[in-house]
Amino acid sequence: MDATALIIVVVVLLIILLVLVAAFIMMRSSGRKSDLPVQKNGTTKKAVRSFDVLAAIIKEKKSSAEELKSALDEIVDHHGKIKERLGTTPHPDFKRYAGLILAICRHQNTSKEHILSFDKGLSTLNPKYRRDIDDAVQKGLNSRGM
Repeated sequence: MDATALIIVVVVLLIILLVLVAAFIMMRSSGRKSDLPVQKNGTTKKAVRSFDVLAAIIKEKKSSAEELKSALDEIVDHHGKIKERLGTTPHPDFKRYAGLILAICRHQNTSKEHILSFDKGLSTLNPKYRRDIDDAVQKGLNSRGM
């Protein structure tokens, strides 16, 4: 074979390869039925909300008791593990959790069950932070102004 025939064959093969790759990508993107994963029984899973979205729900004064309970449970289930201590001081991320505890204690629609279940959930997942969590709860309860 001469050089021009070889070049033509390589170009044709590259075009075929590009067409196949494009077809593969189009089939994968059109094959998605939903962005939510489907469980075995056919129902869709709830998307996990970010920590900041859940914190905004808790800090919102108009949030109902059910919304608070749902947000607190989701935080414990999906964002409950606090990063390890830095020596003897808590990790800077702990301040976010302490702020949430204060917001929960001050919220008008909260109940003792909300506070206790959140305290217990965080303390169970983070035994090294148990004392810090208890201190934050105590500060929050003292700030309620009853």
